[in-house]
Formats: sequence, C-alpha cells, structure tokens
Amino acid sequence: DLGRAEPRPCAVIATRARHATPAAARFGGIGDTATARRTPAPHPRFSTEAGPPPPPSSFADLGLHPSSLHALEHKFRLSSPTDIQRLTFGAAASGRDVLGRARTGTGKTLAFLLPAVENALRSGRVPGPHGHAVGGEEDGRPAGRGGVAILIVAPTRELATQIHGQAQLLASSHANGGDSGGSRYRMASCVITGGSSRDADLRKMKDVNPFVLVATP
Repeated sequence: DLGRAEPRPCAVIATRARHATPAAARFGGIGDTATARRTPAPHPRFSTEAGPPPPPSSFADLGLHPSSLHALEHKFRLSSPTDIQRLTFGAAASGRDVLGRARTGTGKTLAFLLPAVENALRSGRVPGPHGHAVGGEEDGRPAGRGGVAILIVAPTRELATQIHGQAQLLASSHANGGDSGGSRYRMASCVITGGSSRDADLRKMKDVNPFVLVATP
C-alpha cells in the first residue's frame, strides 16, 4: 500500500506511456519537480491521454492467454477481477506505467502479475533459459526469446515469498510444448533473497529457468 491515508477502497492514481516525455507525463496539472513540491494537485482517479475503455466485468473479457484464464478459474478460483485489477489491467498489459493503491486483501499482487505475464507473452517471450529461442525464419514468425521475462523487486523477504507463491500458481497452468508458445520448457517463478550464497542462487536460476524472477535485498 502506498501511504497510510486511504480515502477510497481503490484508486488508480495515474497511468502514462513508459517512454513519455516529461511534458506528456504530467498528471493533474503537475509540471516539473519544483512545481510539484510547491503546488501539489489532487490526482485523478484514472488518467490517460485518451479516455480509457470501460473496465471489464470478468476475466473472460480480458482476452487472456487460455492458460492464464485456466489458472484464474481453477487454481485461484476466481471469475471476476477486483476493482484494482479491473482498473489497471488495460494500461499495465499494454506496457504503460501504472501507479495505484488499494487496501490489503483486494488483489494487488495479481493486479500486476497477470498483466505482466500477458504483456511478456504477447511480446514474444517464452519459458526457457537465456539464449533459448522458439520459431523464427522457418515459420515466418519472430523468434520467441527465453530468459527472465519479468523481474519483481519486493522490499521484504516475506513479501517476496508471497509474490513468488502467486506467480508460481499463475505459471503452473502454462504447460510444456505448444501451450507456452512452442517452448519445451515449463513456465516457472523463482525467488532470490539477499544474504544467501551467490553460487547457490546461480545454480537455482539455472535449474529453474524462471520466467518470473522475484527478488529482494
């Protein structure tokens, strides 16, 4: 959660294009850093350059990879997204930066995990080690690239472990073979924490070949 004050159960503070210029990245009338300190303006509930489409009412409306939808329905036992998930999915899955807040227990972890996985898959990332490639010239498609596709940095070991658990549950429905973009590797998550043996961490990375890497100092 960002801050202690929570005037609403859920709020998407701002979204912007990841490579936006400083001028295009202003929200709520805030300009440069100095101006923001002098005259802080209230953030809008949802702000993009173009008006956002209506939030989806069910996960089936999101156009998810079939394996992601299977995980949500059969592993997480969910059928519809929470407010924070509905309001952030479109922007996050398209590669935009999102800043949001919601109360504990409202699904914030899945709100960033799900669009991260979907964005990676749509961008041609596949499970497997660094250097692994699927497809290419022989089938007329760009080669899918292996290696870590998603990096999540958490402030504590406890939170990193919790995120890893949900990431592994989401990844578990992405099976071997064609279901994961033609890769023979299974999608997996790995958690790395500071203070452990560096060699042991490297061996774990090599053994797991994580698609999602969760880490903390």
